[in-house]
Amino acid sequence: MRREQEAVDQPSEAQRRLVQALRDPACYPHPVGSISIIETHISFIVLTGTFAYKIKKSVDLGFLSIASNSTRTCAGSM
Repeated sequence: MRREQEAVDQPSEAQRRLVQALRDPACYPHPVGSISIIETHISFIVLTGTFAYKIKKSVDLGFLSIASNSTRTCAGSM
């Protein structure tokens, strides 16, 4: 596999900043008691009590590619 075709398994810096910002209860339009963040190999799940938010990472694992915004949007509607 050539260098430019290697799998990318890390979220973008913008996604990391978004998840960091979502640790602040003031970011939400509803009351938040506590915030828990679960990181999987393809997403971040933010638990805010009543609501959960899923942010798909922009990753290409070879067997799964959701590196572009359009593929993440499509994968989210399945």
